Amino acid sequence: FVHALVRQAVYGDLGAERRRLLHLRAASAVAPQEALTHRAAAAVGPDPGLAADLDGAAAVAADAGKLRLAAWYLQQAAAVTGHGPPRDERTLSAFEMLLRSADVAAAEAARPVVERLPFSARRNAALGQLALLAARPMDAEVLLRAAWVAHDRATETAAGAEAALGLGILLGISGSLAESTTWLDRALDSATGSEPWYDAARSMRAIPFALGGQVDKALSLFGDLPDRAAMVPIASTDSVTYRGLVKLWSGDLQGAAEDLTLVVARIRAGLQVRFPGQPLAFLAETEFRLGRWDDSQGHAELAISLARDADRHYDLSFVHGTAAKVAACRGDWPVAAGHVEAAEEAARTFGGVAAIFAGSARSILGFARDDPEETLRGVALALAVPEIDRYDDPAAFWWRPMQIWALIRTGRAGDADSVLAAFESRAADRGEHSALSHAAWLRGSLDMANGDHSRAEQVLRAGRLGSCGLPVPFSRALLDLEYGRCLSRLRRRTAAIDAVRAAHEAFSALGARPFIQASESELAVLGLRLRPGAESGLPGLTAQEVRVARLVASGLSNRQVAAQLYVSPRTVEYHLASVFTKLDVRTRHQLAARIRDIEGAGLRPQ
Repeated sequence: FVHALVRQAVYGDLGAERRRLLHLRAASAVAPQEALTHRAAAAVGPDPGLAADLDGAAAVAADAGKLRLAAWYLQQAAAVTGHGPPRDERTLSAFEMLLRSADVAAAEAARPVVERLPFSARRNAALGQLALLAARPMDAEVLLRAAWVAHDRATETAAGAEAALGLGILLGISGSLAESTTWLDRALDSATGSEPWYDAARSMRAIPFALGGQVDKALSLFGDLPDRAAMVPIASTDSVTYRGLVKLWSGDLQGAAEDLTLVVARIRAGLQVRFPGQPLAFLAETEFRLGRWDDSQGHAELAISLARDADRHYDLSFVHGTAAKVAACRGDWPVAAGHVEAAEEAARTFGGVAAIFAGSARSILGFARDDPEETLRGVALALAVPEIDRYDDPAAFWWRPMQIWALIRTGRAGDADSVLAAFESRAADRGEHSALSHAAWLRGSLDMANGDHSRAEQVLRAGRLGSCGLPVPFSRALLDLEYGRCLSRLRRRTAAIDAVRAAHEAFSALGARPFIQASESELAVLGLRLRPGAESGLPGLTAQEVRVARLVASGLSNRQVAAQLYVSPRTVEYHLASVFTKLDVRTRHQLAARIRDIEGAGLRPQ
């Protein structure tokens, strides 16, 4: 029925008995799986056979990742089960399935029924998990600790593990990483790998390893998964999300993109997972570092919608903080400020790790605005988090390099040197490309601020060589711009122009307006100006068309371009045809020459 009034007029007015008979007739006319819906609607009183069939359908749906459907089958099975333990078991199983699908609204609707069930460790663990998802941290801790104390380690392993998992997540969110790790280890102690909570527990346990620089240990937790993301079973999709996160933080950006793109594709196809917003936000962060800023912004905005639709309030600081990056670096100040304020509002509510994401967002906005005081206000949010040193991974968060930049800009060279030395040490230990690039950029900036331009030139040159060919265009462009500034102070004009031009081209491709302006200002100091009417980048092309045009001009085939951009070859053909039309070229050779002409004509001597 399309409209509720039509349904009421036709279906609702049939009368209970007439409606039941029609459902039974419908059940005989459709496939067995669809017939279950009609059989359940026609049921009157306990029906053990129907309950068993619904249990079987729930198991099939759960194996296919259709967790909400599985929960519905179990709820219907409970409805045709007489009062007693079997009915309570099915009711609780349906509730747990809703929790695994992160459907907070549906689980909240079912909560009163579950609260009336007899006290048990399993019941309390499930209610505690809901309180965690619904952002009621005090209720969550009370329920989860009660479940842990009450569970029988011999017969209620799953209930104990769910309680320990919930406490591990809760304490990690609050900033108590050491205690969080203890509880996550307890959750994994008795695991065989087939339990419903296992993927969530090992995913959460990988985070402390990754933050502590123990990437091999973090990845070893996913050692049973196929290397190729597409081969991973549907039931282990949450694990692929966090394997992708570990790859992101360790600098394997292509591997991270592969894992996270698969998870996002599965979610879009209807798969329900325990952590629905995180893969989108992690993918957005990966794309930000890879220079795919349009895709990054789109995925971050989608993550925000998903978090709000699912009432996942804990995720809001994280997803808004991620969405703020592209907007800030492109100079979209109202949009960026809106995301930062939303992230900070969530941080005020929840504290802990939420404050790290909010602080990072504020610090990046200050950096893009060239406002070091604003950056330091963001940094102060992160520094107020308990055990912040345990979260101070140079590759995971952006607030620390932003702090060093702001200290340099405000003339606190001694403080900047102390913080930078620790950052450099950690970056060297991790070996992550973006962190090493940031370390070189900041050390060169500090040396320049101290008047040691010769040493700055050596540091920046080494940093550029180390990042050469790496897929981190924004980090590389920051290095290029600072290197050009340094060469300018050393009166090496030609080399300085080349370095600043490289930065200008990269910033233009990203649409990073504040940084485009900064590089143009530096070129003006070197005696170059944009020609009147000249545009940064390739005029008239969308951001995706610019990417396709540049990759094709570099000599890549359509299939190779598709692999780099994570699109189909047909999509590349579509964009390339548009590029040819807009730039009035017919061949790939002409395209390469046209790009050289446009970008070479954009800057001229004064």
